[in-house]
Amino acid sequence: MISNGIYMRLLSFFSGMFQTLTLMRLDFANFGIQWVRSNIMAQGVEYEKKKFDEALALQGGGVGMLNLCILIFGDTQNDLDLITHYSHLQTAW
Repeated sequence: MISNGIYMRLLSFFSGMFQTLTLMRLDFANFGIQWVRSNIMAQGVEYEKKKFDEALALQGGGVGMLNLCILIFGDTQNDLDLITHYSHLQTAW
């Protein structure tokens, strides 16, 4: 018959083994993330640039939307002066 001491040592051994495997799995996942992080970041920047350029093309440079927002939500002469002052940017883009 096997004593309780042997069961406790086996339980402790397997518990430690599974804890080590869990840490190894996390370490492997972190390694994979670090390995591809720079590539993902570079592709993310290119993707954002492309989407931003598409959005600007749809909005005619973006200044027109800014002018519309100022006209809708602005309520002072100063806001209208800003539109006049920055209206040259729309043609510059």
